[in-house]
Formats: sequence, C-alpha cells, structure tokens
Amino acid sequence: LAAPDVEEKICALKASSPRVKGVRWIFEHEEGTAPLQACEATRPLIHYLYGDHYDHFQRIEKGMRTLKKHGLSLDLVCAPSQLPLAAKLLKWHSGVPICIEYLGTFQTLLGDKINMQNEKTSSEKINIWRQGMHAVSEVPHAYTKLSMLDNSTSKWVANPEKEEILRDMVYETVDRFGPNRCMIGLAYHPNQLITDLDGLNMSEPSLPSILSKLSAWFEIYPKSERQKLFYKTAKKFYGI
Repeated sequence: LAAPDVEEKICALKASSPRVKGVRWIFEHEEGTAPLQACEATRPLIHYLYGDHYDHFQRIEKGMRTLKKHGLSLDLVCAPSQLPLAAKLLKWHSGVPICIEYLGTFQTLLGDKINMQNEKTSSEKINIWRQGMHAVSEVPHAYTKLSMLDNSTSKWVANPEKEEILRDMVYETVDRFGPNRCMIGLAYHPNQLITDLDGLNMSEPSLPSILSKLSAWFEIYPKSERQKLFYKTAKKFYGI
C-alpha cells in the first residue's frame, strides 16, 4: 500500500479476476522482536504500526484512496499490541471496510499447558488483546474474523480448560462487535499442522472437529445471528 505504483498494482490485481474483493496486509510484529521471516522478506513496512502514526498513515494514503476508489476492502493482520494504532488507521480511512484478522492475532497465549506459573503472563496478554479489540470495536466500519483460534495455543481442541478460555474470548468479541461485524473463517490449510499453531503442534486437529466446536459454541445465539457469523456477514463485507 505504500508502494509508489500502488494504484497500478491494485488496478492490475482487480482486473485479474472478478473474484478479487479486497487485499490483505500483514502488519503483525511485536515491537522489540525480530519480524517473521516471511514479513521481513516481503513486507518490510510492517513497522508502520508503531511510533508516529500520522507519518505512517500519510505514507499509505494513496494506497487506501485506491482501495476506496475501486470498492475494495482491507484485511489487516496485526499483533494485539498494534491494535490501538490499527484503530486509528481505521478511523483515518472511514471509506474502506477493514477486517481485523484472526481474532486480533493473539499467539501462544497459554503455552503448552495451563499452570500457575504462566497464569499472570496469560492474564497480561489477554488484557493487551482486550484493550486493543475494544479500541477497534469502537470504529463503526471495523469488522473482525473469528479464525485461526489454534494460533493462540496448541492442543486446545482436546483441552477443556484451554477451550473454555478461547470460547469466552470469542463470546466477548461477538458481544463487543455484534454478529453484524463478526465472521467465521476456518483458515484451514492443506497442511493441518499449519492450522494448529503454525506447525508447532503435531496434534493435527481435523476440520470436522473444529466445525463441531464452533457449532456448539454458537448454539447460544439465535439462528439469524448464527447465519451472520457463519456466512452472511462475510457476504456483506466482501460483496459476494
């Protein structure tokens, strides 16, 4: 989005297929840590969600205007600590529908098992995530995708304690954004190990098991709201 020829690139992308409805930009990077290898190689501008936001937003202004001009949306992947600044980005560009991916992308939240030693760390991580998601939810045109739950902790499908924590975070998000701005994304890759904690866990959760868990969680909502969560909100956001 900050490339000098961003308009030409986006025009070419949209012209490539009528199925193109938006773009995704991965900002995900915790300050003070080394960027992911893929980010370092292909997204050298991920640091744009730190520091002086005005300067950063100015540098992607043309790209955001181009998205708006062509009726395209933006899927944004960023770390929980980046969410408050992401909320400012959303406010800055009210004409572009923006979806925060992966439920705010909290990673390795609980470690391999729950115990008293990591309880404080987990609580701190959840509070950072909660503050960020609250800031994003205050923006009327902000959406979020309930996906890659496995990204937070390994083996949650088989661990009732971990499942309860994740489920409650999902409930909190749906209550905060509303079903009109939440959509389920399976993010189910051909390689099942990627689906569960980016390959760090060897449990290989099955697609039916993930769908079964989600279906059970959302039984508390009326049918009309479940339909929004599973497909209607996505249809609206992506214009399909």
